[in-house]
Amino acid sequence: MTEELPELSLSQITDGGFVHTGRWDLNAEGMLIFAGNAPKHPGVYIFVQAGRARYVGVASRSLAQRLYMYSRPGISQRTNIRLNVALRDELAVGSIVDVYVANPPDLEWNGWKVSGAEGLEAAIIRSFRLPWNRRGTIPTQMSSALTGRPPTNSAESAAPSGSAVPDQRTTTADRIRDYAESRFFGPARDAGRSIVEISAREIHDALGLRNAFPSVCQALSGRKIAELCRVNLTRRIGPSNSSTTAYVYELLE
Repeated sequence: MTEELPELSLSQITDGGFVHTGRWDLNAEGMLIFAGNAPKHPGVYIFVQAGRARYVGVASRSLAQRLYMYSRPGISQRTNIRLNVALRDELAVGSIVDVYVANPPDLEWNGWKVSGAEGLEAAIIRSFRLPWNRRGTIPTQMSSALTGRPPTNSAESAAPSGSAVPDQRTTTADRIRDYAESRFFGPARDAGRSIVEISAREIHDALGLRNAFPSVCQALSGRKIAELCRVNLTRRIGPSNSSTTAYVYELLE
């Protein structure tokens, strides 16, 4: 059982090859920010509080991008929302949460390519007690607190933390905005770019939508994507509500 597993100490983390890359902090508005210089390559990351590991995760593309997603979670990104709330709660009472990263090499076994990062993450989760690692969905109260939406019914609002309550409030527009953030805006910020162009067709096809170009265009041109993703829509290319429509955004700080 998870309760019987030992804790993972900071000395074990550093002796095992992890290096300190920064720590979580709150800005003047109380929003979560990462204060550090995370690598832009894949790897494993560990959140450490009071000398003990609290959470371990893996970034399949960019550690910097993965950490950024905790500070600006999309509405349907349940793990990101849950960790955002947990981190802000800890920081609000004066706790310090550091981030350590490692980039183990990939392996090959009998002709199969094996991800070293994913294997290391799985081994740590299997071997140590990590109180913030959880399987299942976030409690409705957390999602409501972050998004400003009320629970849909009393049964959901009474659900215990970590229970598998399906989130019925996630809409196609939410998925479109989340995809734009994780696929376009986040990576652009990591790369230091200030301008991003997104085509309606690319998002439409990537999400497996059917004949939904008006919905895609509405989500990409609405005020909500500007507020949630901190962007400014500067130009529309092509006709409105079309498969050939594209949008140009300026990334805001």
